[in-house]
Amino acid sequence: MQCRAEIAVQVIRDEVECQRRADWPSINPGVGMIRMAYALGLLGDLQEIVLTRSLIEAVRDRRNELRHQRHLTLIQGCEP
Repeated sequence: MQCRAEIAVQVIRDEVECQRRADWPSINPGVGMIRMAYALGLLGDLQEIVLTRSLIEAVRDRRNELRHQRHLTLIQGCEP
């Protein structure tokens, strides 16, 4: 059986992965999860920092990917 801390980390990692595929990526749900787990003592300082950075990177990368897709769509729509 997994301990609470392991479950919390897995749930947060799952949220990070969801944001990597989201149509509307946002850091808000993941940051809330991370803060709650940290406040409950389920995450240490380093884990909190690492998970927050990975969430921010995932959202940033997904937004860039969506922006690139949108630009390609606009460019293709303008071709004669």
